[in-house]
Amino acid sequence: MNEFTKPLADAIRKARAQLGLMQEQFAELAGTDPMNIMKMENTNRNANPDHLLEAMVFIPPFLILL
Repeated sequence: MNEFTKPLADAIRKARAQLGLMQEQFAELAGTDPMNIMKMENTNRNANPDHLLEAMVFIPPFLILL
């Protein structure tokens, strides 16, 4: 799984914004680096999915469906 879909990227961005966190802060919570969060939010194919589950802990399910 190297490609992030737009709905998931949007959900990561929205969750981070709702928490009032910068990418650096969100990355620290998710156990990854800020560049990886940026790549996830921009649907970059080179984003590392290893930390996706950690990031998803902060995403309310309804945001993924919007």
